Formats: sequence, C-alpha cells, structure tokens
Amino acid sequence: MSIENPFSVPPPSDRSRESSPPPSSAKRLRELGDLKERMDEEDVRREIEEHLTNLMQPGYKIGSGQIADVYCGREDDEMEGFCIKHIARVTSKSSYENRLKREMELQTEAYRILERARAKGLSVGHIPRPWAYLKTSDNKEIMSMDRVPGKTLYRLMLEYAAKAMPDEHLLPGTRREDFPHLSDEDLAEMVLVRYLHSGTKTRAQLYAGLTAKAGTFLPTETAVQLRNTVKALNAERLFHRDLHEKNVMFSDDLKSVYVIDFGSASHKEHANLKDATEVESMGSQLRYQRDDGILTTVASISKKVAKKT
Repeated sequence: MSIENPFSVPPPSDRSRESSPPPSSAKRLRELGDLKERMDEEDVRREIEEHLTNLMQPGYKIGSGQIADVYCGREDDEMEGFCIKHIARVTSKSSYENRLKREMELQTEAYRILERARAKGLSVGHIPRPWAYLKTSDNKEIMSMDRVPGKTLYRLMLEYAAKAMPDEHLLPGTRREDFPHLSDEDLAEMVLVRYLHSGTKTRAQLYAGLTAKAGTFLPTETAVQLRNTVKALNAERLFHRDLHEKNVMFSDDLKSVYVIDFGSASHKEHANLKDATEVESMGSQLRYQRDDGILTTVASISKKVAKKT
C-alpha cells in the first residue's frame, strides 16, 4: 500500500506559468514531491536542500533530542506546516539508534499501519506524515515531515500542574499570564524544582507528583486512541521503544493524539514487545522503554467515564 503524496498538485498549464507569481517555498516543495523518480537528480536534490536548510536557524528550532534538532517552518518564510529533523550530535547512544533514513522508513510504515487500522473503523492516533530524506552537500542528514499541531504530554502536564502551584514558586519577574510563552525548561524549573522539589525526590517520585498535580484533564476517548495506537503498531511488530511523555503529543482541543520520534523503533526484528525492549547487542544488554508504559500515565490523567445510574 503506497502513501498518497501529501504534496500532489496538478502541473500548471503554460498559460498559468506565464501569469502566475513565483510559487511559495511550501508550494514549490509540494511540486517537487511529485518528482519522486527524480529525487536523486542533482538539480532537484539541490533545490530541495535549499528550501529545507533555510529552516535550520536558531529562531526556528522547536526541540532538541539526544542526537538531533528539530526545526519548523513559519508563515513568514512560506514554509508553514513543514518540519525537519537533522542529526546534530553524536553520542554513545547513537551507535544503536536509527539514522534518519531508517527512521523515515519506520515512520512511514507506522503511518501506513495506522491508516489501515483507521480504514477498518478503529479509533487510533496519528503519525506525522514523512516526506523526504536528504543528505546535504556538506553531509548533513535531514528528514522532513508534516509539522504536528498541539503540545507534548510533558508540556501539558507541566501547564496543568502549574495551575495548582502557589505564586511563591514563580520565577522572579514571571507572571501567570506568561505561562503559555515560557519554555519547557523554565516551566519545569518552577513546577518540578521549586514546587515539587526535585532535589529531594527520586525521578519516579517526582514524576508521580507531577502526574498527581496535573489532575485529570484528558478526554477518555483520546486516551483510548493512544491505547489503540500502541496495540495496532505492536500487532504488526512495530515497536516504538521510546514512547514517553515528550514523544506523545495532543491537539489543542485534546481530541487527537500523535506519536512522534521513531529514532529507536524496530519493525519485524523481534517477536514481541519484551524481546524488542530487552536487546542483546555487541555483548551488552540494551534496555529500551516499553511502548505500553505510557498508558499508565495517560490513564491517570484521563477523565473517568460517568457511571449510568
């Protein structure tokens, strides 16, 4: 089953070429997306590279992982709705994490699995639709995809916990109306360090405290979406293996869930989730995160279904 090209547009007529203004960066990338059979040609590759590398500016960065940075397009650069990920660092974990080309293949397969599940009527979440993998002229690896709307579960929990936080724990010069504009790091400094006292608790205790303070804010139907998503992927032996609160996102209305970052995923390499998360590699035991571990947290912040009387 092939993915429908998200950037498919009809070719312009000769007359429209003469009268139309130059296409925006986003529209031009969609046109280039129709040329998959020419992706390796130098002129096509160079043009894609130019559009995507223009996003790699500090002000466009929306996240950093252990080995990669993520940038997003903006309306002012005519790249709204696009997102790129590029390998920026080499760490000890890099030796067994997927490179971006493999990550794109796995993300594409996950997207297909959920599309098939959705076609069968199952309520499942979403995967950012991958678009292109590119190695630039200076050997930078870039993976491009649709930008995911909304916020991470981590951010949402911090925001909801902050509502219960007394003013005495605010950072100097910070007001409550500033919360939506604060970075995750500043919000975590107030909630985890000042309010919940991270220096005196274990990580498990701190996380339990954050979950409790966040309260129940997630609709039950959305929690079911995530549960079904994990089940659908695992049923086809696609294991995410890094499914935590920063790799699960929810739409602004909390009605849709998105799973992101397939940099540690595997597909049909292991018989079951246990084998996929406890891996023997080069004489050492690697322990990945279980896909279903996130469901406990999600269940604890989900609204309870009212019992019929």
